[in-house]
Amino acid sequence: MRQLWIAVAILGGMLALTAWNVTVMHQQVQPIVEELHQAAAAAREEDWPQAEALTQTIRTQWQEQVPYLQMVHAHEHTDEATLSLQTLEGALASRSPGEYATAAARMAGTLEIILHRERLTAENLL
Repeated sequence: MRQLWIAVAILGGMLALTAWNVTVMHQQVQPIVEELHQAAAAAREEDWPQAEALTQTIRTQWQEQVPYLQMVHAHEHTDEATLSLQTLEGALASRSPGEYATAAARMAGTLEIILHRERLTAENLL
């Protein structure tokens, strides 16, 4: 019976760590997604100084999050988001509103996939 309780305690600890990870990732990634939407809106309005400032903020925040994300999440999506950021910066340099909005949407989508895959759901537990 004692072994059962040890196993239950280990399982409970794993679930607690998973829930903590979801919370941390949401707190780290969701602000980037929101800023991507704001930056895309600024680019559509051709407010390039605002788009540039938001892009720099996004880059800084992303670079701070990459080590943690690479530790707890598949590198594939992290690398895809990094590539999308580079595309975003290229669109900023060319001052192309459509290309910038597309790159921002792609990066936001990738980040939302990362968040979705880390949620504590039956699908993700299996």
